[in-house]
Amino acid sequence: MLSLPLVWLLGIGPAAGALFAVTFARNGRRLAAPEFALLGLVAALALSLGVAGFSGEPVQRLIAGAYNIVVLLCGCAAFSFGRRFDLGFSMSRKEARRIVAFFFGYAAFALGAYLFAGRSAPEISFRSLLTGHVAHGLPGILGLYEFSTITGVDWASGDAVPRPLAFGIYSNEGALMFTLCGIAAFAASRQAWMKLMIVGLMAFGLLALGSRILIFSFLAAVLIGLVARARLPKNLRPMVLALSLASAMVLVAVHPGAVLGAWDKVLAARQSSSDARFLSYSTALAETWRESPIIGQGIKRRDEAVLAIPIGSHSTPVSIFTKGGMAALAALLLFMALAVRTSLTLLASRELRGRHRDTQIALGLCGVIVPAWMLFEDIDAPIYGAMMAFMFLGAAEGFRVRLYRYVNHRHAILRAAARGSSLAVGQDPARRFAGTRSAGH
Repeated sequence: MLSLPLVWLLGIGPAAGALFAVTFARNGRRLAAPEFALLGLVAALALSLGVAGFSGEPVQRLIAGAYNIVVLLCGCAAFSFGRRFDLGFSMSRKEARRIVAFFFGYAAFALGAYLFAGRSAPEISFRSLLTGHVAHGLPGILGLYEFSTITGVDWASGDAVPRPLAFGIYSNEGALMFTLCGIAAFAASRQAWMKLMIVGLMAFGLLALGSRILIFSFLAAVLIGLVARARLPKNLRPMVLALSLASAMVLVAVHPGAVLGAWDKVLAARQSSSDARFLSYSTALAETWRESPIIGQGIKRRDEAVLAIPIGSHSTPVSIFTKGGMAALAALLLFMALAVRTSLTLLASRELRGRHRDTQIALGLCGVIVPAWMLFEDIDAPIYGAMMAFMFLGAAEGFRVRLYRYVNHRHAILRAAARGSSLAVGQDPARRFAGTRSAGH
């Protein structure tokens, strides 16, 4: 997190991401189901890319496919490290204050860029201090690292508006990293008023960044969290979720005009972007299903007559299906399902108290926000955003495993106490969960 401004200024995102990945791989945990799903995804994509290479596909598209595989491998290393990284308990007060201060600076930078661009030039960028002067004409997404962009221009409801990139190579990556840094700051802060300020800054920041994906993902995560933590018996919570879904379906059936009208307004906010996304999806799905549904096409093809972006872009599931077919898509959906499972477990659990409960909820929100972001963006394109996303998902999974062991151990102690057995100091379940600190009980 703290390296974001420097990496953005130098334009060395891919090199820095690979360096962090090597460090993470040396300090990660033993592989578990989510990492095996990611490695299965990488293997399926590598097989498809090899077939595409023998078929004589353009070299530039093969390089892009290889880059995507490297990003996923780096993400796997970050996820493994994240399972070891204990966001809730291993953080000292000094580290916590540093993270909170960084997020306030991050928010000030994004909001200041938005206000400044709105008053003067909506597009502000400069050559990155390293990549911009030593590497020109890089292919594909790598070419974006040639410039450090503060704000770009987008069209909203027919008007040109500035969009801060917030240390990203494009606005939706910046919005994702900003959101994750806000979640880390929320988990690190200890005062209620500070947490409220952080949530307020996240709301203003997401509005300024203009990412519809992150705004709706964040709102959906909060709604799911409220339902999951409602004071209801566990067996009634699935019924409440099912009833909510059924009510939404009835609303669509009874008043389709109102619902579809609201949806149309969301799409019309950036009509060209929405049209390009859905055309990309439909074209990629039709082509891949017709030509190679099992192993995919190995690459995302480009056709300037159809789209200015590679066909299959702006959705991780669609992109993965395009490149790796059903084999790769199955591995991706397994990983996403495990992430959502972790999220719902953390959001629904009531075992912890105080700031540790806040950390638990914050990490639980990540398991909703990141998969929702992946539905409309390519996780294997922006390496720094991907590294942060996978590390936070790994931290959530590590927290879930520690929570599971803590609950089982505590229940075992209570059963032993009921039978009249003595409890040794070293068996304190809070210490077992937190390592060296209390878990809040």
